Amino acid sequence: MGDFNVVLEIEGRLVGSPVQAIEMVDFSNFVQIASMVDLKVVGREYTWTYNHVFSRIDRGLVNASWFQMWGALEIKVMAPDFSDHSPLSLTLEERQPMIAKPLKFFNCLAAHPDFRTTVERNWQQICNGQLMEKVRKIIHRMKHVLKKLSTRDFKGVDEMIALTKKKLQDIRAQMLALSDHQMYFEEQQSVKVELEKWYQIQESALK
Repeated sequence: MGDFNVVLEIEGRLVGSPVQAIEMVDFSNFVQIASMVDLKVVGREYTWTYNHVFSRIDRGLVNASWFQMWGALEIKVMAPDFSDHSPLSLTLEERQPMIAKPLKFFNCLAAHPDFRTTVERNWQQICNGQLMEKVRKIIHRMKHVLKKLSTRDFKGVDEMIALTKKKLQDIRAQMLALSDHQMYFEEQQSVKVELEKWYQIQESALK
C-alpha cells in the first residue's frame, strides 16, 4: 500500500495529458503476474494532485491469501492537508472507545514558568492511604492541574488545524468541480502554508 507513481487505468488521471497505454503496461503486467488486485477505496477518488492535475497513483494491492485472512476490507482515502498525496488508511480491527480521555501532555509545559511551582505545590499536599495509594492520588490530582495549565496556554492549536484542513478541502472540492483551476491555485498554496504553520506550532509543543 502506498505511492506506485503510475496509474493503472485510463480514468486514473483528471486534466493534464491523457493516459497512454504505454504508461501502464509494466505496472499492469506486474499486478497480473503477482496475482494481485486493488482493494476497494472509499473517500476521495484521486490521491495525488499537482497544480490542476489529479491522479490516482496511491493504492493498496492484495492477493488471495489476504482475502482468506482479512476479507474484503476497504481503504479510506483521507484529506491530503498540505501534502500532494492523500494518506491511505486501512483499519484491520476497530478499537474500543476509551472511557476517559488521557492527559494530552505538551512537553513544552515543562518549560512553562508556572510548571515547577504548580507541580511542587500539588505534590506536597497531604494524601491519606498506603504509599502507592498516595502516589496514585497525587498523580490523579496532578493530571487535572496540568490539564488546566495546558488548556489555558495551548488551547486552540488543534481547532485551528481542523479549521484550516476544512478550508483546504473546500478549495480542492471547488478545483475538482470547475475547469478553471487557476483562480483557486494560489489560494490553495496559501492555505497549505497556513496549515503547515499550525502543524509546526503543534510539533514544537510536543518536543
